Amino acid sequence: MLKQNIKNYLDEEYSTVLPEYQEKYKKTLLKYHINPNSAFFEFVSKYSDEYYGKYGLLYDIATDLSTDDNVTQILHEKEQVPLKYISLINLETEDYLLYNKENEHVVLIESGNIDKLKNNNFDKEWNSFNEFLEDFFELN
Repeated sequence: MLKQNIKNYLDEEYSTVLPEYQEKYKKTLLKYHINPNSAFFEFVSKYSDEYYGKYGLLYDIATDLSTDDNVTQILHEKEQVPLKYISLINLETEDYLLYNKENEHVVLIESGNIDKLKNNNFDKEWNSFNEFLEDFFELN
């Protein structure tokens, strides 16, 4: 689940998704086998939107995953990114910012070097989605 300081920040600075969309987004996340007790699940289903922060623009993940030609699917099919990863940013940048749904880590790979992912060689790694959000929104 999301840490309280993150919830407080999001509630103060942004709005939550309407309940009917929250239900739709939850179904989409479950389709991708995202743990419903994870911070990622709560963030995407409740606060889905675009956010600008320390590492650029997080795009609207729930809306994207709801489409047939979403960024994550493109990365899986064209870049052979393992299925455990969900993209947090669009393809307009050369960087990869990926959520690992198996261990809830977030990894950053800069300069389009996706081969680093195959070797678990990341430019930056956060040990939890909460840790990533605190850094992204500069809450520490």
